[in-house]
Amino acid sequence: MDFLNQKRSYFILVAISLKIFLYYSLMDVTGNPFVLVALSVVIITWGYRAFKGSVPIFSSAYILVSALMFVDVLYFKYFNRSLSLHMLGEAHLLGDVKDSIIFLIGWKELLLFVDLVVVVPFLNADNGGKKQVGLLSGIMVAFIVGMLIVNPAGSDAASSINHQEFFTYHIKDMVSVVFGTTEAYTELEMDFEQKISTEGEHFGIASGRNLIVIQVESLQSMVIGKSYESQELTPVLNGLIGNDTFYFDAYFQQLGKGNTSDAEFVSHNSLHAPLFTQVYNAYSGNEFHGLPWLLKDQGYETLVLHGYKKDFWNREIAYPGQGFDTFYHQDHYQTERPIGLGVNDVEFFTQSIEYLNKAKSPFYSFLITLTNHNPYDMPEDLKAITLKKSDEGTLFGNYLNTVKYSDLAIGVFIEELKLNGLYENSVIVIYGDHFGLNSKDQSIHKNVSDFLGYPYDYDEMLRIPLIIHMPGSGVGGTVETVGGQIDFMPTILNLMGITNENPFVIGRDLMSSDSGFVASQTYMLKGSFIQDEIVFEMSRDGVFKNSRAWNRFTRESVDIELCREGYEQALKEINSSMVILEQNLIAGFMDRQLDMTNLESDASEWSIEDIEWMDSPDSSILESSYEEGVRGFGIGVLGDEVDFNEITEWLLGHADAFAAVDVDFDLLATVDNGLKRQIVPIMTKMEDYIRLEYMGFRNIIYSPDPELNTREEIDDFVKNNMLLGVRW
Repeated sequence: MDFLNQKRSYFILVAISLKIFLYYSLMDVTGNPFVLVALSVVIITWGYRAFKGSVPIFSSAYILVSALMFVDVLYFKYFNRSLSLHMLGEAHLLGDVKDSIIFLIGWKELLLFVDLVVVVPFLNADNGGKKQVGLLSGIMVAFIVGMLIVNPAGSDAASSINHQEFFTYHIKDMVSVVFGTTEAYTELEMDFEQKISTEGEHFGIASGRNLIVIQVESLQSMVIGKSYESQELTPVLNGLIGNDTFYFDAYFQQLGKGNTSDAEFVSHNSLHAPLFTQVYNAYSGNEFHGLPWLLKDQGYETLVLHGYKKDFWNREIAYPGQGFDTFYHQDHYQTERPIGLGVNDVEFFTQSIEYLNKAKSPFYSFLITLTNHNPYDMPEDLKAITLKKSDEGTLFGNYLNTVKYSDLAIGVFIEELKLNGLYENSVIVIYGDHFGLNSKDQSIHKNVSDFLGYPYDYDEMLRIPLIIHMPGSGVGGTVETVGGQIDFMPTILNLMGITNENPFVIGRDLMSSDSGFVASQTYMLKGSFIQDEIVFEMSRDGVFKNSRAWNRFTRESVDIELCREGYEQALKEINSSMVILEQNLIAGFMDRQLDMTNLESDASEWSIEDIEWMDSPDSSILESSYEEGVRGFGIGVLGDEVDFNEITEWLLGHADAFAAVDVDFDLLATVDNGLKRQIVPIMTKMEDYIRLEYMGFRNIIYSPDPELNTREEIDDFVKNNMLLGVRW
């Protein structure tokens, strides 16, 4: 009997090890996966031995772990980043993209459940034994996991593990988002004086024309000008290029958490969208002065047209604040033959003409297509591309057919514009919102690499077309300057002859720029960038030295140390965008309340110099000091002598006051989101910064410990992160 039990145990161990190894192979981890596998197996094995006498508990937990691994892999397969509890706020949107989710499920993902068929029965057969693990071993496992998560020594190896190992990552994530999250940004890091649009060679060439912008779902540059098996994929778009058209062939997506909605937000406002929340939800109450507003200032009527639900991405609420007069949505369209999410592109464009005819000229119309959406299903009789047998039924093959259909629909739209007298006096702009085919999917990678003739990597995956067609203008050509959606507004404004006094603009006019820079934070993680010929991908384990860089033309590796300046620039651009959003700085500029010569000092609500340090105060002491004009209270250590609940209750009645407290994650986790602006954590460990950010604290003080970090490391940290102050 002991021999059989031993065999069962070995079999369970092997099955679990293979499952964990499969998980990490699907998650595309950086570094040595065997270290991650070993740690995960140790944790599961300890749980198995600890609950050997309570098999139903362990079996249930193991099934839940398997399910979470499955969800992790699907999420990574679609978004190229790890799943976080932050995403729960958008869970209600999943029903609208269920077909895309189902298409992600392959046989490899399903293998994550195969071991359950054997492991759970074996566990039951082994039921009734005594627990075989003591308290000491449990403490050791908990200590190891805890040290890896806290990482007190700031070890790169520990950081790599807690960014990627299943249990340490999810425990760390769970703790950091107990009460939701809003990242904490307090100081601007850029000189925005240099970002104001200036006149270029083509300034005003489209002045006074109607502006018609089409945001095409999932359109990538790799299909432009290309044929598949001698079948031209985008004949309409190809016909526009070179004919009164500027084509930007090094243009890239720049998204946050909101995908399509981020594409339009970034394009209209020249600001990065947040990674931790959906911008149209979190900042719908902010004041903006982007492209729609600037055109309204010139007498334009502004309208947005989209054949989907009006409340998806909170568009109905957000659009008035973005500067749109009218929103035509699903309720305004009829479909006789829905494709994918709803009204097909041909129906959408032909019915949209009616609404454009109603608009008062000059107008700005922003049209958002639907058909070319994952999983790219098309009725057989509408498929215009004959696929090779090897591509039939694949996402790649489906994509080629929906791209062809969307191109056809754009051609129908242009002809309708001509018939209705709206073509000649308009600027027609077409761009893709984001990629359609994920390079990290092995089958897609192979299919697309074969199609392209070179490896399908991020620089090609994130490249989207920008086409600006100006009928009768006599100008055009290919613009090779690297740019992204953040450059859309400055580029369009220049062509329209509109100067922009709003200084809070990250992008640049690509028509008058010889060099370009694109900061990335999704798919290629925050800190990644594309600059001219160089592509830099920040490592997924959060360690700079483990990152990679390459030349996008030769595809040869580049020394990552040459990329540090670009890495820091990417962080500055994204962080500064978050400051503008978090503090609603555009509202201040519009009210002419900001001194633009001293942006950095004005951007922070408080400073460390405002703090009066106290010894174990209660609410009466706070009130007395408040009446004397004190607004910053340095409380320090939270313990028995300080009633934290009393402090927070007092702050609720004093919105212009704040309290600086030493980091105690258990107590900080009890702070309501609305009060996190007034609680200033004082941290001594660098690794606590990200955790505090994702818990939603907007102001953080760093108190360096020379025993933990060198002065060079401390200076580098302070330089690259946004702090309320440093307390030595």
